[in-house]
Amino acid sequence: MKRIGCASLIVVLMLAGCDSLGLPNIFASDQVPQTVKDQPRAVSAPPPLGDNTPWPRLGDVPFKPMDFTPLATSDRYMNEMSADRAAAQKIEQETDTQNETQPQQFVPQFGALKPPQFPKGQQ
Repeated sequence: MKRIGCASLIVVLMLAGCDSLGLPNIFASDQVPQTVKDQPRAVSAPPPLGDNTPWPRLGDVPFKPMDFTPLATSDRYMNEMSADRAAAQKIEQETDTQNETQPQQFVPQFGALKPPQFPKGQQ
């Protein structure tokens, strides 16, 4: 098992140096061809940033939004969901009682089958 791991590592290292195979270079920063980048997009791409663009600071992050859903709207949705849950439980109970009142159908047990029996003269 150890030899297989070493052999596969050697093969991977040998193939990593071959550019003629057309394998993607996982260490490169950008693998998308320019022809794909130039195709029209459904969503516009943001403008490219320069190399000297600073990273955003933690202090530049905006505060939490203040336009939360009003409490009355949240309560109404919670009441609707609890009513839907109660209706679903009622339907489940009705279905369970219907299944209990209907006679159970016979389901054959395949483990109980015996192997075929041949007449005594044809073995």
